[in-house]
Amino acid sequence: MHVPLLQSDDNLLIDENLMYSEASFFEVPFNVYMEADSEISGSDIWSGGELIETDAAHTHFFPFSVTGSHCMECSLRKLVRGRIDAYIYAEVTTERTIKKLDFGHKIRREFYKTFPVKAVLPRNECGEELNRKLNSLVPAARRATTNPTFRAKPKTPELSN
Repeated sequence: MHVPLLQSDDNLLIDENLMYSEASFFEVPFNVYMEADSEISGSDIWSGGELIETDAAHTHFFPFSVTGSHCMECSLRKLVRGRIDAYIYAEVTTERTIKKLDFGHKIRREFYKTFPVKAVLPRNECGEELNRKLNSLVPAARRATTNPTFRAKPKTPELSN
């Protein structure tokens, strides 16, 4: 079993050997970040003409064209200089970097989508048994915890694409 991994789509099967758990440990909100004075909105980014960057390991999460980046700071610097139109990535990590760079007044953000964090299990009897156990344990643990990261959150409307 591998924990955690963001599930990028609704398919529980990863390949012939692996599957996601049905239970979600927590959710990760992704935002679209744009230069503060840009006229582009988050819902405009998948029209096809904008240059959008994200973390290189997450390019397959999006149904529109994005370029992978191995340097969040570099992408955010390009964003405020107008060299890219948008940056899309996990809220907590990106907000921390925006604060570090003192770019809060230079960047605006719009919620994009929430991705669930799941376990990766083998597609065999052992994996099925682990999945059943996680299905009973994880929701109860999420309800009982005081840690806000793990609490179930109400659904937020996503940007339509």
